[in-house]
Amino acid sequence: MRGPRKDHTRQAVWWAVGVALSLVLTVGGVHAADTFHRLSAQEMRAKIIGHVITDDTHWSQHFRPDGTLHSIVLSQLKQGTWKINGNTLCLTLKIRKQETTAECYEVWLRGDQVEYRRDGVTMEEGFVRKARH
Repeated sequence: MRGPRKDHTRQAVWWAVGVALSLVLTVGGVHAADTFHRLSAQEMRAKIIGHVITDDTHWSQHFRPDGTLHSIVLSQLKQGTWKINGNTLCLTLKIRKQETTAECYEVWLRGDQVEYRRDGVTMEEGFVRKARH
């Protein structure tokens, strides 16, 4: 026969185990969702193309589905093109009449946060936003 004290202790132990398990699952889930992951070519097409990448203050890049890139940096429009080469995103921008610049990046995403990386180094940070038409 169990006494009331044993039942109370058993309930307290099960409650503590449940709370601990909930914390582990919650923290584990937050940690997993909190990490950046590198986008594949297919993921870039789905999550970046047709959208705008911006720091919400100084610059923005509109990746149009036709392969054109409209970049605004400190209120100056720069036009160019984008292409996906393997699992990297390559941008070509006209900086002067006869000059262009070309850069390729790995694209990493966490929620709506984007990082352009090269050789493990973050080169730019921004956010994915819906394009305004």
